[in-house]
Amino acid sequence: MNAKDRIPPDDDFVPGDPGSTKPFVLKLAGGQLIQAGYANKPARGVLEVRFPTAFRGQPVVTITPSWRAEVGQIETLLGASSILFKCTSAQGAADYYVAWVAVGEAP
Repeated sequence: MNAKDRIPPDDDFVPGDPGSTKPFVLKLAGGQLIQAGYANKPARGVLEVRFPTAFRGQPVVTITPSWRAEVGQIETLLGASSILFKCTSAQGAADYYVAWVAVGEAP
């Protein structure tokens, strides 16, 4: 993978590190776009995450909680569009994150 394939280049992204809240964006030669990141969720309820780069259509999104303690609630994906997704749970804390990956067509 060439550095030019990343949009924008983000050499400080560390996969698996919730401290890296800057999203990872990768455009593949076949026209697919992969974006991933962590979103801080300090309070219970709905969390809205905007993609750094819009997709051509609705992407496939996966989410999972990321916390340094036991997670008592699961995150539920409410929906996704070409520019954002929303999820919800009764979980939230200053050090609680939602890890996410979205895959779809590049614009």
